[in-house]
Amino acid sequence: MRFAFFVTTAVLTLGVGIAAAQSAEESAVNSRVDEVYAALNRGDVDGYVANFHEDAVYAIGTLVRIGRAEIAAFESPCFANGMTIEFTHHGTHLLSATTAIVHRAQVMTSARPPVEGHAMSTLFKDGDDWLVAALQVTWATPDVNGC
Repeated sequence: MRFAFFVTTAVLTLGVGIAAAQSAEESAVNSRVDEVYAALNRGDVDGYVANFHEDAVYAIGTLVRIGRAEIAAFESPCFANGMTIEFTHHGTHLLSATTAIVHRAQVMTSARPPVEGHAMSTLFKDGDDWLVAALQVTWATPDVNGC
């Protein structure tokens, strides 16, 4: 009976430790994505692209840019025009100890009328830091034939 109690206590303790570690990693991932949006809303292109891996894949609709330099060149005019985006966090999923995905709904509030969409970010852990390896953004398409 004591052995069963010991095993149960050990399993629960390890489970809580793993959950706490996962929460810490999820928090770190979410903090990185929060900084992506914060830099965007500040109009800070350099701060924005610093959140991405140097070879990040950046896909908005059918447009694809590769790497920080191409992302900065693409986004600079938008940032200069005061682009702002509000987001709603839907989920963070750790796929492994070094890979995570984050789903957020977003509204480009600077557009008239505001435009709604979704963003899927894939992050990887580089040492103790999480970086965006890929970002895919889809903006709502007009209602076509009721679809």
